[in-house]
Amino acid sequence: EEEDDDDDDGADEDGEPSFELPAEAVEFKGDPGDRKAVLAHKRWVESEMARLTRERNAWLKEKAKKEAEKRAAEAAVRKRREREEAEHERQMEYFDKELAKVAVRAEPLGLDRHHGRYWWDVASQRGQVWVEDTEGAWASLTSFTDVQTLQDALDARGVRERALLAELAP
Repeated sequence: EEEDDDDDDGADEDGEPSFELPAEAVEFKGDPGDRKAVLAHKRWVESEMARLTRERNAWLKEKAKKEAEKRAAEAAVRKRREREEAEHERQMEYFDKELAKVAVRAEPLGLDRHHGRYWWDVASQRGQVWVEDTEGAWASLTSFTDVQTLQDALDARGVRERALLAELAP
């Protein structure tokens, strides 16, 4: 004996409950000659149908209300996210403007044969060439003579020092 997959919970696969009277409840099972019983059953069926219609309307109204609340919550989240993104964008523009006021070199001028890095315009100190050795120690070349001595010591045959000489050239 094969049974349907339908559960008797009164709801279909979309979660909507059934608002219909079962066929066996609609059918009058008493004596068809008993007019009082037939009319009473007919009134009961009509009242049950009206009750089920009210319940369905209330369920649809509640469903619509929940969907509206869900859409409103999603809209609120979307608006909050948009405000946060706009605020972040304003902050980034502000930081970019402030950063533009302070010249910061993100890349060194070049490297020497010992992989020492040479920097110009570190922390807006334009009158110096800064040298960072491989251990992270810093020194500065503050005079034109110091820079000239550095240029004389660099070997243009090396790839790194040739690029550094090109950057240091007036």
